[in-house]
Amino acid sequence: MMTATSTSATRHGLPAQLLIEEVVRRQERQQPRTRLERMLGRSPIGEKDLAWYRGAKGELLVGELLERLPEGWRVLHSLPIGHAADLDHVLIGPAGVFVLNTKHHAGKRVWTAGNALLVNGIRHAYIEKAQREGVRLIGTMAGTGAFGIDVTPVIVLVGVASLTVREEPKVPVVRAERLVRWLRSLPRVLEQDVVDELARRLSKEGVWAESADPVPDARVRFAELDGEVDRARLVRGAWAAGLAVGTAGVGMLLGNLALTGITAALGG
Repeated sequence: MMTATSTSATRHGLPAQLLIEEVVRRQERQQPRTRLERMLGRSPIGEKDLAWYRGAKGELLVGELLERLPEGWRVLHSLPIGHAADLDHVLIGPAGVFVLNTKHHAGKRVWTAGNALLVNGIRHAYIEKAQREGVRLIGTMAGTGAFGIDVTPVIVLVGVASLTVREEPKVPVVRAERLVRWLRSLPRVLEQDVVDELARRLSKEGVWAESADPVPDARVRFAELDGEVDRARLVRGAWAAGLAVGTAGVGMLLGNLALTGITAALGG
């Protein structure tokens, strides 16, 4: 089992912590759903907040997957680098130092080549952003006195329907379900004492930016909200199934009435 190292003297170091707090903070500003809206299965997450919610779900899933890494890897999550901005996951292990940028695009088709990455045909600047995060982490390590350590930025895709690599992208693009296997396949470049020392330095107080005031019980409240989202989805599904059955029933009734009319017209 992996031993995870979290940032000291801060609530960060937990997967998706910054996004979870932002989702809860935004939810506090929303009007509660009416009884009718609940009955109809309207999601408690507004359209403008969906990206934050989906991002949190993606980072949580990747955080769970990273728990499968073997002993010797060190993982830091949700490291604040500015207002409402963080490094999703920083990994330090035998294969080197990695900064992961998680992108949650459930059911979408992704195509990539060189500096280009398209989601359902729409280009996103994910590769450029990942490269900037790699440079930022190198600078942060240098600020702790760790020089000459390479950083590999990685884009991790969660829930995508397909990934097409036309030519090698400028940064690795990996589907979440293949991430751990890919990491374990890489050659060793760091000894364990270096891994541990880098993790210690990056976990020290003051290395990362100050973040917004904490949201009390954010993870508990997010879990409750997540449950509400699931229940709303089930309600919508039930309504859709009922509508389909009702439509089929009306179709059969109309068909029977038409058949009766035809039979009567023929004198049957």
